[in-house]
Amino acid sequence: MLLPPLPAALQTRLSGKPFTADTLGQSEADIFLFDDAVLKIAPQSAETENERQMLQWLSGKIPVPQVLFHACENGTSFLLMSRLAGVPACDKAYMQQPDRLVRLLT
Repeated sequence: MLLPPLPAALQTRLSGKPFTADTLGQSEADIFLFDDAVLKIAPQSAETENERQMLQWLSGKIPVPQVLFHACENGTSFLLMSRLAGVPACDKAYMQQPDRLVRLLT
């Protein structure tokens, strides 16, 4: 699998790093997982800009990914974030124990 064309600064930063495509989430964006980062590529919209702004605002308040790089080119948003340790809330183990998940998230 190849990455789609990236902004030059992002291409330099990610060149040669192994990755996998994330198929777990419900996002319509293309998500690529690197060892220490997550790249989200989506059509540029108010939603993609709001996501970046929310992550930056929440930083230091709750555990959220750090915005490492952001650019919009030709109608596409490229958001590179740090990768958080842990298990996603949508993990099969949590889906089979919704009461436990609710306690963990509240």
